[in-house]
Amino acid sequence: VSDSSLLAMSVSDFMIKLKVLNCMGNRVTDKGLQALIASKNVLELEELDVSEHILKRNEGVGDQTLRAMAFSNYFRNIRVLNLRSTGVSSKGLIELFASYNCRRLEVLRISNNKFINDISILALMENENLGNLKKVYINDTMATPEAIENLKKHKPLLDVIY
Repeated sequence: VSDSSLLAMSVSDFMIKLKVLNCMGNRVTDKGLQALIASKNVLELEELDVSEHILKRNEGVGDQTLRAMAFSNYFRNIRVLNLRSTGVSSKGLIELFASYNCRRLEVLRISNNKFINDISILALMENENLGNLKKVYINDTMATPEAIENLKKHKPLLDVIY
């Protein structure tokens, strides 16, 4: 899968029922993901894996993708989101968490991201749009053990993998 594949998927009538998309380790960037997320073809998308895309020379997956997810008129049914080993940051996650588009999110993988810190954990604790979140993977981030413990105390039903 590449950006050109995602661009083609964004306009294809055959992709209207897309439920699961795994782009792990492929050649996708914010550009291709933004095009797909802005299309009606993600209306039924429930699972998205864009892991293993660390930003290099402004290419890869980062906060621009999260911003597109937050403001999309179509990206509203996501249940499982894998952002492991990407270039996302706390700033992008805060925008995403504040979006109504996260209300169905059940599993979030944000492990192995060096720009995710305690601010993300605080946003996880305080945001009402994440009421369906059941499991979060936050190992190998810059989040402190204290922030993780506060998250566990504040959301005792949330399975926190740290």
